[in-house]
Amino acid sequence: LGHSRGGMMNALAMKQGVRLSAVVSIAGISDLRELQTPLLIENVFTPLIPGYGFAPEKLLEARSPVLWPEAFTAPLLL
Repeated sequence: LGHSRGGMMNALAMKQGVRLSAVVSIAGISDLRELQTPLLIENVFTPLIPGYGFAPEKLLEARSPVLWPEAFTAPLLL
């Protein structure tokens, strides 16, 4: 069960091969590319995502579950 970032973390866990029976995502973040506002870029993305200043699109795509549905190996309730 994950809420907001927790929902994204559930998806990242499946992408990395963690075996789960089922996943529930409540208001999970599915596409970080859509959240690129000056406030988030300055206060969240740049300080918390290593290398964001050099390859932002690549790093946001790697954290955007909407782009890799094949990674979902368990039933997902949104």
